[in-house]
Amino acid sequence: MSSEVYAVKISVDSASSTATTSGEHFGAVVCVFADNNIDGNRTLSSITDSNGMDILGNATLAAISASSGTAQYEQTELGGTAVAGAITVTTTDSAGSSGNLDVYVYIAP
Repeated sequence: MSSEVYAVKISVDSASSTATTSGEHFGAVVCVFADNNIDGNRTLSSITDSNGMDILGNATLAAISASSGTAQYEQTELGGTAVAGAITVTTTDSAGSSGNLDVYVYIAP
């Protein structure tokens, strides 16, 4: 069994405010990185697992600027969360007409 950290990419398209992974993931969340490639600002509302655990925990969330903005949340900001099952990303809006908000959840199995 490997103990290396791996990344799960979840893409929320411009017409949606939510996206869910097709597979299940298990382990400690080390970091979350979001890359906004939508032509409108986006704010993460939550990232939850199949049990409803909010992976973003204690992080302070703010709008990620249009087309080139990024946000990174470290394990200390998240409050030491873990993930079990499918991962769902929810944003506060669905602004923009093209592109994706790509969210990478880094997990240590």
